[in-house]
Amino acid sequence: MKSIKTVSIFFSLSIMLFFLHCTKNIAGSEVTNEKYTATIYLPNGRPANNATVLLVPVDYVPSTGLVKKSATMLSDLKTSTDNQGHFSVSGLADGYYNILAKQDSLVMFHDSIGISSTSLLEPINDTLNLPASLCGNVKIQPNHNVTTVIVQALGTNIYANVNSQGQFNLPMLAKGDYQLKFSTSIAEYTPKFISIGINSSKPDTLKDTISIAYTGIPVVTGIKAIFDSSNGTVRIQWDSITYSNISDFVIYKAPFDTIQSAGNLIGATMNTFFVDSSIRYLDSGFYRYKYRVAILDNSISMGAFYKFADITIHSQGGLSVQIININNDWQDNIFLNGSAVVKAQIKSPLGPITKVEWRRLLSGDSGGGLSFKDTLLQSTVYSKPINFLVDSVEVKSLAPNMAYDNLLCKATDIWGDTSVDTTNVRIYPDTAIANKTKIQIYSNQDSVYIDSIIPLVGFVNNALYPIKQIQWKLQNPDSTLQTTTFQEPVLNYSDSLRFSSNTPGLKTIYCSLIDSLNLKSSDSINILVMPR
Repeated sequence: MKSIKTVSIFFSLSIMLFFLHCTKNIAGSEVTNEKYTATIYLPNGRPANNATVLLVPVDYVPSTGLVKKSATMLSDLKTSTDNQGHFSVSGLADGYYNILAKQDSLVMFHDSIGISSTSLLEPINDTLNLPASLCGNVKIQPNHNVTTVIVQALGTNIYANVNSQGQFNLPMLAKGDYQLKFSTSIAEYTPKFISIGINSSKPDTLKDTISIAYTGIPVVTGIKAIFDSSNGTVRIQWDSITYSNISDFVIYKAPFDTIQSAGNLIGATMNTFFVDSSIRYLDSGFYRYKYRVAILDNSISMGAFYKFADITIHSQGGLSVQIININNDWQDNIFLNGSAVVKAQIKSPLGPITKVEWRRLLSGDSGGGLSFKDTLLQSTVYSKPINFLVDSVEVKSLAPNMAYDNLLCKATDIWGDTSVDTTNVRIYPDTAIANKTKIQIYSNQDSVYIDSIIPLVGFVNNALYPIKQIQWKLQNPDSTLQTTTFQEPVLNYSDSLRFSSNTPGLKTIYCSLIDSLNLKSSDSINILVMPR
């Protein structure tokens, strides 16, 4: 392609080119002293006989009529060549015209010829050739019907409608320079003009898509919605857009089966994303939503919606509280050192956690029967959005021999929904567990010869906790002599050890108890190993 040539316009009424008599006068006018100055040839160089010739004002817009009233119909501007390829003009208004000629499958285009006083201001000698075609793509706002766009070759009778895929094809284009106009009947669009040159008789394609400028509020495209299961939110994002009059992007949300309404306004932003933290669903099932985004301009006018983001959210369950890290032993959860740290794992896919409370239910006998006292131990308010956390509380004994019968953790989410978990916890002060464990090693003698056996007996008693393991150890050096592990609850046990040594010296032997809380107690005995 080449750029359209610029024609310098010079009117010279003194230049008169003579015409020979033509077999057909344009518009039926009679002109005297005519001379032929226009000749059309075939590709083989011979004159084109009986070729149709059309003279079109350069400002003519095909399919819409004349901008300047030089004639009433294009049919009034037609003539044909004689057997010498000549044609003449008469009865035309002064101005500039394009000359189009056609014979069978051959075409010709000659642009910007001046006509003054029924004379051509320059001689015309041109040749018919096979036509070319030009195709391309047109883009308007995606919510508008692109088939309303028309492509017009100005100053010709050639135009094309754009199809539903945004494609057009201009046929029967002769070699020459053209100005194309792209326009639509939809309001608020500015027509697009481009100049092209047809250099050969082959089909050609515009490399770039033609975008017709829209002066209204554009639509938002590329809307996506992504669910973040870690915090129960939905991120809506969309394509960036160039629009100088934007005030905000506004985001709407609706259940998927909503038809008549765009839903509810849930936010506005100048970014190209928005996080919806208002998701709330029940303990089971799934939920489906539509998200739409539009532009609000500086005069508070809102543009149209275009498509929506569809998202399905599967429920992960509601607000839940689970007390963790409690001793897993044969009895209740018992803490012996006067205090305990208890933790709870809290999940809230419904919405952010706002508050966690720990309470104790202290039992006692009021004289009229068993009663409970509800006491708040700790309350924590969470100001930042959080959907998963581990909360802890330190629980202390109140007095000798007193324990908590029940410990409660209660969580509240942003919707006001609550969930609780409880556990039985006993916390004894040190005075209540004194001498709880007794270990004593017995032996009938306190010395033995090398490689001789001495029997030892360890009596073990644990008043509160089951015995988990009994170990016999020899120190100097430190080594394990024997281990007994219990799978069933045992509070009292008598364990025995047959001890011998192949080295002389004073040996210290330990008997250790490990209970279900992993607390240890031990006793020891000294045995003298003598040489023989």
